[in-house]
This record gives sequence, C-alpha cells and structure tokens, in this order.
Amino acid sequence: MPVEPYDPNEYIDPEEAEARERQAHREAYAAWCARLYGSGDEMDWCKPAPLDDLDTQLAEHAAQIRNVARNVTSDVLSGSNNADKQIKFVGALTRLVQVNVAIAKVLGGHRADSKTVHGVEAAPGAQDVGSSA
Repeated sequence: MPVEPYDPNEYIDPEEAEARERQAHREAYAAWCARLYGSGDEMDWCKPAPLDDLDTQLAEHAAQIRNVARNVTSDVLSGSNNADKQIKFVGALTRLVQVNVAIAKVLGGHRADSKTVHGVEAAPGAQDVGSSA
C-alpha cells in the first residue's frame, strides 16, 4: 500500500484519520484472509473440503451427537435443575435426537418408504406404513 506524502502544515482530522486507518486495516485483513483461505468470498471459507467418504464422517457425527445426547439425558433425568433449565435441556435433547435419527436414516435407510431408522422391514399391519388403506 503506497504511503501518502506527509505535509506537516496540513490539518488532519482525527476522525478522518481513524476512518482511513480502519479502512486500511479492513483491506489488509481481507487480503490476508484471501491468501489464507484461497478466496475473498466468505461463503467459500465456510464450505467444508470435499469428502472422499461421507458415510464415515456422518458416522463420526452420529457418535458425537449420541454422546452429547447421553450427557443431556443424564442432566434431564437428574432433576437437580430448575424448571427453565429442564425445559431447555429437553428442547436440546429433542433436537439432538432428531439430528441423530436423520443421520442414521442417511447411513442406514435403504428403502425409500422406510419408516424405521435402519431400513428394517415394517411389521405386517404396522401403523405408519406407506400404504393408504
């Protein structure tokens, strides 16, 4: 970045000087981030690297979520928290279970109309089977 010539007789407004410094810092930071992440677009920074084995990564996430769900379940069942915390714990546990079930469906559901997590055939006469009788 070129340095502007300095004139000692020129009045420099402190607010303007600070604004210039902030702008210069933003530009330097953007250039640094572009070099670091390989792009100037912030959405590119958030994208995960391409995966060779999505099932393995999903299985790891499912295991991590299962462990967190166990910890939250123990907190919910302990009953040692106030009502507000209990409600928050139950809400968090519900979302964790939903995420874990969704991951399990991706990993193990082999039938398009499967109503079970692992794609197991539904029992004869089961209630939520895809037929409309």
